[in-house]
Amino acid sequence: MSCSFGRLALPLLAVGFITACVRVAVAAPVYVVDEVEVTDAPVYRTYVERQVAAIKAAGGRFVVQGGALTSMSGAAPAPRVVIYIFESAEKLQAWRNGPEQQELIAIRDRSAHFRSFSVEALPN
Repeated sequence: MSCSFGRLALPLLAVGFITACVRVAVAAPVYVVDEVEVTDAPVYRTYVERQVAAIKAAGGRFVVQGGALTSMSGAAPAPRVVIYIFESAEKLQAWRNGPEQQELIAIRDRSAHFRSFSVEALPN
């Protein structure tokens, strides 16, 4: 009885290599977390309407827009939290570098105290 491991080793190694390459090629999604304290509600509404449209047009998807907020430990977050997701860091940067962003940031800064950060999620 002969062992057929030798004939199987190369195809198995190739499948493992291809699987590893596919895993590397998949970009991890990126979440954006905004903490907001609104100081001028009418101006902030204008910002939200335009920014929501810009985020969606750039492929972003909202996970949280306001909603009930419960502080669990540590310093309390701002009164309003918004979380949205992009498929990759590249899509996030394309949105951030969009032509309307400088104007929207100026409107945001006039209407709210704002803290924003992104965090890379686990790959899909």
